[in-house]
Amino acid sequence: WDYQPHLKESDKNNNKRKTIAALTDAPPRTTINFNTMDTISSSTMNPLASGAKGYELLETAHPVYSQAKMAAVDGEGVDTYNVAVELGLNGPSVNLVRETSQGKRSVVVSVPSTDGIPYMHSFGLSANYAVIVLQPLPLDPSPDRLMELGFLRAMSHVDQTRILVVELTSGDVVLDKHIDEKVYFYHS
Repeated sequence: WDYQPHLKESDKNNNKRKTIAALTDAPPRTTINFNTMDTISSSTMNPLASGAKGYELLETAHPVYSQAKMAAVDGEGVDTYNVAVELGLNGPSVNLVRETSQGKRSVVVSVPSTDGIPYMHSFGLSANYAVIVLQPLPLDPSPDRLMELGFLRAMSHVDQTRILVVELTSGDVVLDKHIDEKVYFYHS
């Protein structure tokens, strides 16, 4: 098995090293030295280019590599996509986030969440589209509920599932549909 991770070379104090990022459903990202597995840094918030001053509350634990090589880096780099829930002044939004091989993050599209704070563990990605299924498990973010019940039990059940399909190049939402069926899954 020849695992080739999405490596990024850092050049701090002229010491080149290959790094990878460790992710969970929560937004902190830990940067790890690929060769030694030492922790280099940890963050509590991910910077986004949405222009909003929101807080990135959740992101999927499973970013997906693009199936298309990026011409911006001579066809050698591959962008990584992930889905994040951002809390902002106008309420929660679902962001499709692109990260380049150089570590630059940008929001492809931001879609307001009219159903509260959605939960999603993973999502689908083709060469042209991202398919995001917002499971019927909105999160109640009140500190009392989270502290008393924990993350999983602070979710409630609703009777519908929302499906978003986003065109990767333009960021256009080509499908935004609620279906009257509960769809639960953890890996696409």
